[in-house]
Amino acid sequence: MKKRFFCAAVLALALVFAVSACGGGNIAVELVEETAWAVYPIEKAPVKLINTGDVWYALMGAYGNDDYAFAVGENEVDLKTVYETENVTIWFFEANENYAVWSERNGNFCEIKLYSRATGEVSTIHTLSEHDGYQNANIGLWGGDVYFLETDYSAGKAAVMCFHAPTGELSRFYEFTYAGDLSAMNLSLAGGVLLAVGNVGGKASLVRFDLSAGGEPTVRELAKKVEYVFDAAYDAVTGHYAIYYKDVNRQEHIGVISAKSNAVANIYTFAENVYAYEDTVSMHGGRVYWVTQVNASGIVSDHYKFTDYDFKSHTYTEYLRTFGFTLAEDGVYLLSFNKQDYDGIYLSKIFLGGKKQ
Repeated sequence: MKKRFFCAAVLALALVFAVSACGGGNIAVELVEETAWAVYPIEKAPVKLINTGDVWYALMGAYGNDDYAFAVGENEVDLKTVYETENVTIWFFEANENYAVWSERNGNFCEIKLYSRATGEVSTIHTLSEHDGYQNANIGLWGGDVYFLETDYSAGKAAVMCFHAPTGELSRFYEFTYAGDLSAMNLSLAGGVLLAVGNVGGKASLVRFDLSAGGEPTVRELAKKVEYVFDAAYDAVTGHYAIYYKDVNRQEHIGVISAKSNAVANIYTFAENVYAYEDTVSMHGGRVYWVTQVNASGIVSDHYKFTDYDFKSHTYTEYLRTFGFTLAEDGVYLLSFNKQDYDGIYLSKIFLGGKKQ
């Protein structure tokens, strides 16, 4: 699996509308300081920010730096640093009312960190060793359970593991067997739905677990044109899936799989040297969300845009210079660069469904 991202960033949001590069009736949006909830200094701004109601969690950093601070606060401004780390890459960051969890990677060596709100402490709950081959660092959090992937290359098996934070117990939640390169590819968790991508019966499949209801998983076979899935999301409202994947011709796409068919409807195709930032895609209520990153020379803030795609009307809203987003119950939080001067990061929010707030 690959990852494309800058080490830390900040941004700005405004309400200036223009014609999108996608054409038609699509919209591009500039976000400005006047509409931002908060403005952070570029030297130490949120790289990732999550609100869970009465608590805000943030990974803080500076652009071009591999040093991070983890901070917690009652609002988006008053954030207190409780943990710091140096010379690592942080890919995944999840949080709820009681815990925050993230992965710190140095080469193929990965440590999964857990913050307990009750104790105020950060601990290492699991280490994925580089001596065991490449280990996917995807993580999910549901209640007090942390889910992650672990691959045993010698045995041809890959498992979804579960760490129960209150007791410290580690268990094997679900196991894939595979041949060749079709090990467990990915894992995501949202709204109590755990979605794993792996090999089932010799075929690449989406395996969906309803953690609230329990019971056996639902398995959806992927179309043969899908060679590798970088990320996948399940939309509990429509029953659709969104996937960010590479096809057999090595072209990368954002696609949607309907509730009734395994066929993949491509909604976006990435040009050369253009990717989904952090290999992430989300879906809710028939809308697909991702950040596009361009690997090119020039002003770095121009290389990122957040896309809100309406699958029903097939229209896009693009938020320019926006590198970060988090889906919450009350909307989508966005992190953006200032339009003209690289001097700060802006936090803004849109409603789920695309309306601004």
